[in-house]
Amino acid sequence: MLKIENLIKHFGGVKAVNACSFEIEKGKITALIGPNGSGKTTIFNLISGIIKPDQGKIFFNGKDITNFSVDKISNFGISRVFQQSRLFKNLTVKENLLLAIDNEDTKLWKNIFGLNKITKEKKEKVNEILKEFGILEIENKTASNLSFGQKRLVELARTVLNPHKLLMLDEPVAGVNPKIRQDIAKLLIKLKNKGETILLIEHDMIFTLGLADDIIVLDTGKVIAVGKPNEIKNNRLVLESYLGN
Repeated sequence: MLKIENLIKHFGGVKAVNACSFEIEKGKITALIGPNGSGKTTIFNLISGIIKPDQGKIFFNGKDITNFSVDKISNFGISRVFQQSRLFKNLTVKENLLLAIDNEDTKLWKNIFGLNKITKEKKEKVNEILKEFGILEIENKTASNLSFGQKRLVELARTVLNPHKLLMLDEPVAGVNPKIRQDIAKLLIKLKNKGETILLIEHDMIFTLGLADDIIVLDTGKVIAVGKPNEIKNNRLVLESYLGN
């Protein structure tokens, strides 16, 4: 579904991404791991169109999206959760989710200013996701009054509601309590079982190794290992460099 081909990105003299290539398969959870500075978030930003590569190509469903804008990539079917919350803090949870259903800029701003009709179908979709994510009881809370863990659940729900073919999750359980971490793991497995394709960055190795179908390991912007969780756990280079003995 997603193919990264010889991707290179330098920031001054720093090689953040250095001849990086990998593919992810449809219907699987793939984790991108590595220490700080290994290039994970830079790769996510390149895929999302936030920054452009110096060299290399990015293909999505066979289409070269390397030079697409952020909006065009989103409309093409890539939906992303960022490390930092991007909820509209003065809107309620329900209002934030209603905005996610229409991801085209013109529709989004019409929604914000009340120019788009909130249809029964949209309300039903939002109610379904509120129930599925266990956040129905906070639907009328403003985003600014949510706990960090609640914000992560709402961010994830909004990303799922945004029309997409690929979900990209940047550290979805960073800083959340064990209960919400467990809830998010269950939700991601449920989404995969529904046919979703998920690419995630996560530093929590217990969470990642217990969830991912495939793991890609980065070091200084390069792929140093690709495999199933058990293969990665038993890879000497990975153990020494990332997981410890």
